[in-house]
Amino acid sequence: MIERHLQRELITDDELMSKLRQQGVKFLADVKFAYMEADGRISIITFDSKSSTVPEQKAVLKSDLH
Repeated sequence: MIERHLQRELITDDELMSKLRQQGVKFLADVKFAYMEADGRISIITFDSKSSTVPEQKAVLKSDLH
């Protein structure tokens, strides 16, 4: 998790963990990617996701890609 990106998006650790739990993710270590969508939602891709073909990486926010 990259703290400066969370700060830039004005998201606290607690808010991120709440969003993860709402999507059925119990542990941050289970998250492969986390994307901030244009409407403010956070989309989560976990390591056990069957539809993902992206190589294993730590959780990142979409803003990391810019």
